[in-house]
Parts: sequence; C-alpha cells; structure tokens
Amino acid sequence: MANGLKNAVMVLVGLLLGFVLFNQSTDTPNTPNSSSQSNQSVSQTDRTSINNDRINAIVTRAMETFNVPGMAVAVISPDRPTPYFKGYGIANVDTQTPVTPDTLFGIASHSKAYTTGALAILVDEGIIKWDDRVQKYIPEFELYDPWVSEHFTIRDLLTHRSGLPLGAGDLMWWPNPDFSRQDVINGLKHLKPTSQFRTKYDYDNLLYIVAGEIVTRTSGMSWEDFVTERLFKPLDMTNCYAVRRYIPEGTDEARPHAVVDGQLVTTFFTKSEPSSSAASLTCSISDHAKWVQLQLNDGVLANGDALFSKKQHAEMWKPVTLRGVSNSMRERINMQLNAYGLGWGVSNYHEQLMIQHSGGLQGMVTLTTLLPDTDTAVIVFTNRMLGGPMRAITYQILEEMFGYKNQNGDHHDWIAFYDNAAKASAQRAAATIKNAAPKAAAPKPASTDLAAVIGTYRDPWYGDIHVRAGDDGKTRIIFSKTPVLVGDLSHHDGDTYIATWDDRSLFADAYLTLKVSDGTVVSATMKAVSPETDFSYDFHHLNLSKVE
Repeated sequence: MANGLKNAVMVLVGLLLGFVLFNQSTDTPNTPNSSSQSNQSVSQTDRTSINNDRINAIVTRAMETFNVPGMAVAVISPDRPTPYFKGYGIANVDTQTPVTPDTLFGIASHSKAYTTGALAILVDEGIIKWDDRVQKYIPEFELYDPWVSEHFTIRDLLTHRSGLPLGAGDLMWWPNPDFSRQDVINGLKHLKPTSQFRTKYDYDNLLYIVAGEIVTRTSGMSWEDFVTERLFKPLDMTNCYAVRRYIPEGTDEARPHAVVDGQLVTTFFTKSEPSSSAASLTCSISDHAKWVQLQLNDGVLANGDALFSKKQHAEMWKPVTLRGVSNSMRERINMQLNAYGLGWGVSNYHEQLMIQHSGGLQGMVTLTTLLPDTDTAVIVFTNRMLGGPMRAITYQILEEMFGYKNQNGDHHDWIAFYDNAAKASAQRAAATIKNAAPKAAAPKPASTDLAAVIGTYRDPWYGDIHVRAGDDGKTRIIFSKTPVLVGDLSHHDGDTYIATWDDRSLFADAYLTLKVSDGTVVSATMKAVSPETDFSYDFHHLNLSKVE
C-alpha cells in the first residue's frame, strides 16, 4: 500500500484520538462493555498466527450459535503461502448441497467498490474526473434542490453525503420491483433531503445506480459489460457475474435463507436490475479474493500491470464522509476513525488502517475486511440475512491472529458479544410487534368506513399502491410495481391499518395511516411495524395521495 495514504490516514486517526463521536456506527451494535474489555495494543512485530483448526472452530461455533445454513470463509495473510478458502454447511436446505469455495453468493453492496474501480479506470484514461458534475454526463439528473443538482459531482455519488435520508427511494430497487435505471434517475427529484448537502453521512443505494450510468454513458459499454471485460477478465475472475442473467444454468449457487415461524427456509433471489452498480454482483469467495488481493497490491495485477493507478487507488481509500464510532468498537478495537471513501469504509483496527464493506440481500449477507498495513484480509459470505455471524467470525480471527487481548489477558468472545446484541435487538422488535397486534380491548374506530379506504394511492417517485376488496371478504394492499409486496390490510387503531405481507420471509409488515377530511380519505403515510425491518423497505418516505 502507498505509504503516503497510510500516513495520511493514521495522522487523521491521531487527530481524532480522544474525540468522542456519540453517533452509533451503522455497522456495529452499541452494546455497553465493562472496563475489563478495554484492549492493550500490540505492535505488528508481535503478530501471531491462527491455524486452520482454530478457524474451523470459530466458524462452526458461529454457524451453530446463529443458525446459519452455509458460509464461505477466506483468510489472506503473509504467513500463508496461499489464501485459506473453505466452504461450510449447506448452500440450500432443500437440496442439502454443500458450500465450497466455488459456490456463488450474492455480494450485494460489495458491488459499490467494483463500480468505483470501473470509474477509476475511466479517470486514469482521462475520460472523466472524480469532481466532474454529474449533469455533464447525465443532463436529466435532478435532485430536490436545483442548486444541489447543478453542483452534484461523481465523488458525491459515491460518498453518501447527498442530504437524502438513509435508504431514500430504495423501494425503487428493493425487493425486486419493476423499475428501470432511468426510472430511478427520474424519481430522484421527488425525494426530500433531511440534511444539508455534504454535511452528514446517510447510506444511499440509488446514487450508485447513477454512478453506474456514468460508466455506461462515458465508456460506450453497459456497466455490466464494462465490469466483466475491464475488471473480471484481467483478474481471471471466471466465477463472478455482474448480473444474475449472466450466470450459466446449473452453476453451484448458494440459496438465500430466512427463518419463518422458527423454521429455516429458502427465500427468493434479489434481482440485479435496476441496482446493478449498487448491489448486483454474484461471486465465489475464491474469485472475490482475487479482487481483494488486487486491493492489497494497490491496483497492480499479478503480472505487474496496473488495473488502475496507485494514485486512483489511494483516492478510493481517502476518508471523505465521517461516520459515528460506537462505544463497543472504540473499547474493543480502539476504533477512532470511521469514515466512507469511494466505495469503501475507511476506519482503524487498533493501530492499523482497516478497509471494509458489507453487503446485504434478501436472505444473504457478506463482509470483506482488509488490513492493508499487514497485507491481511478476512472475507465471510453467508446465506442467511443476519449480520452478527460474519462480524463475529471476522473480529475473532483478527484478534487471535494479531494477539490482541483485554486487560485480563483474554481474547474477547466476539460470538457471544454479537449473539447477545442480536437477542436484545430481537426482544425489542418482538415487543414492538406485540404492541402492533390487534388490541384485546376495543381499538379506536376508524373515522370513515372501509369503502372509503378502497382505491388507489399514488406517490410521485414510486407510483401506485392499490387497496382492493378481496373475494374472500378481506381487504388487500398491492404495490403495483413490486409483485412481492402484496398482503392483507387490517384495521389497527383509529385511521391506522396494518399491511401483513403474504410472503412471511420479508419481515416488513407496515402501518398505513390515513388522513381523512370530512369523511374522505385524501392521503396516507406508511412505516414499518418492526424496528428490525431492513432500511431499504423505506415505506416512511412515501407521500401517498388518494387518486381514486
């Protein structure tokens, strides 16, 4: 890794020492820790190792603790002649197919780093610049504020500082709606910001879709073909696919899973379009590791050629947008810096720079962690949508690899830590859902009859949502552009109803609250019932007017 980048980042870490960021990190639970869990630092020369038996024990325990059907794990470190690759468990509970290092997993938001890699090639070739305005290449690009629209740059597309709230407009790509990329671009102008431009971190998917369109319009190739030809082929990544339609029939692939009514079941695959450049890649862990090794090599291929220059590689890892640091990460790994660069999270692991990104799809989550100062990386792919296992495995391996211990001389138990955090979160969610259930006592009556509720509700960026009377006497809610968002609508309290989706693997039941004037329904808002619902079910950003 370039020494200049290392020094710049660690200087920034030093400047942040002692500066308390009270906002919780988006990636880690903010679970209180006792003083016994504070860490003693060790130098890089004190690095130990971790053998395969210990890795197996960590992964096996995590899978059992969190009820994960299958995983693939990779460890890259200088003390290993070749990377450690191993598949664990099963790819599909229905077929009992085992996971191998060549099993495909959806790696979701890891796609963002590949998109910035594609853009870096175009910067090297003089076709674009990071600080070019988006409207130079996409004239119809428009956000809510005209001034922001005019001044919005490619760098802004990549750094989650647009002013839009977390996940704004994600229902245009999740879960499997019928939108095009152009629909997404056209819909952006209707999304209202909640913070000032370039002042606050809020994770965003839609702007990475726009970034992919920059690749398309400036290269003359689709984003999918550019990534395949200019990234995958030079790296000999023959088992990585830009979109699902490129995957050959019969390819070994992990199925996404969810727990429904206490049973582990398969669920649907997330479509690639329109979110290709934000979340569409499907890779084996052995192929994705080639991309990770490229990152550790500053963008240089095994044959000595540069896929992208060291200058652009350093640009991608520069901290741009600050994020919060949780108390738990500050105490356990001495995290002082937590920021986002271009397609990568930039932070520190004790005295080392840490580069990291996760990915989440329906029924599948993945995590890549690099410590470039010591040429180390840990990659964990899982086929259940639960973040604790991949993080527990990653931090347990790193802690034992580098010999970090708490003041009692023991390693932290990361599996127990994330298990306790998950249980606490589940308890809070269960309490919320219980309160949302039909009340035993008589709820407040609706201010209008059900016939007035029936009709079509329209949002300017999503489109139409229909409320219909079913043949069985039930009331149905139907999202016109999202086939999976169909379910029963039942009265809850006053003018609030609950949408209960037919597909119980969604974990996204939602309130529909009506605004009634003189007995007429004029508008409605929605929000998820459970606080554990994925943020990409952004019902709360809908502004529904009744049009029928």
